[in-house]
Amino acid sequence: MFWDNTRAETLIQTAYPGFLATFQSYKNNVQKGDALRPVLMHAYGGLYLDIDVECFSPTDELLASRDVVLQLENDHPKSLNNAVMASVPGHPFWLKVMQIMQDRGNNANDCFLGFRDLGTVLKTTGPYTIRDAFREFSDEAGSLKDGWAGAWTVRHSSFYIFPMGQWYEPCKWDDYKCHARIQAAEEVPQGLVGHHINSGAWLKDLRSHNRKLLGAWLLVGGLCFSAAILCWRIRRKSKSPAHGFVVSSSSPTQLSA
Repeated sequence: MFWDNTRAETLIQTAYPGFLATFQSYKNNVQKGDALRPVLMHAYGGLYLDIDVECFSPTDELLASRDVVLQLENDHPKSLNNAVMASVPGHPFWLKVMQIMQDRGNNANDCFLGFRDLGTVLKTTGPYTIRDAFREFSDEAGSLKDGWAGAWTVRHSSFYIFPMGQWYEPCKWDDYKCHARIQAAEEVPQGLVGHHINSGAWLKDLRSHNRKLLGAWLLVGGLCFSAAILCWRIRRKSKSPAHGFVVSSSSPTQLSA
C-alpha cells in the first residue's frame, strides 16, 4: 500500500489517536516519514527498508524466531538507525518509540529564522529516537551496558541488533569510498543481504531549503541596508546649510545721491 499523509493520518486517528496531534505538528516531510515508521511496525510488523536500500538476497532466515531486529548505524556500539528495521506486529517497543516522539514534539519544529536543523530532525523523529527508546526499553541491563550488537532477551522478547558490516549497513553513512566499493563489487561481501546506500535525499532537501532561505534573507538584508543608506543620505542632506544668496526680509535702505 502507498502511504501518503491522508492514509497515514487515517490510520493514526483510528489506531493511535493520542499520537495524531504530534504527527500533524511536523512541518518537515522527513519527520512525518520518520514518525510513520513505528506506527506501521506496531500495526502491521514486517520488514522496513528505506527507499535507498539495495537488496542482494532474502533475509527471512535472519529474521526467524526474532521479535525485533535492528541495525547499528555506525561503529559506535550504541548507535541505531531507522533505515532498516523488522518486527512482529504489536510489539510494545514501537509504542515506546512513539512515546519519545510525543515527549519531544514541542521541540520538533525548532528553527532559527526558518532554517531547518539537522540535529532537530535526528533527535525528534530520526535515529536518535530508536536509540533512546531501546535504551529505555531495555534499561541496558547486564551486558547491554558494554554494547548492543548481538542477540538479547528484553522483557521476554527476542531482539537482535546487527553490527555495522552485516545485514544492510556495510559502511558509515558518510564513507562514500566504501559505498562506492560495495556498489562496484562483483561479489557480495559476506554477512550482507543488502546495501543501505545512504543517498541522503532528505538531507539534500533540508540543505536546499536552507540555501534558498539564506538567499531570501540575504536579499531582504540587502534591501534593508540599501534603504537605510538612502534614508541616512536624505536626512543628512536635509540638515546641510543652504548655499547661495541670502535675501533679507527687512525694508530696503534708501541710498543718497
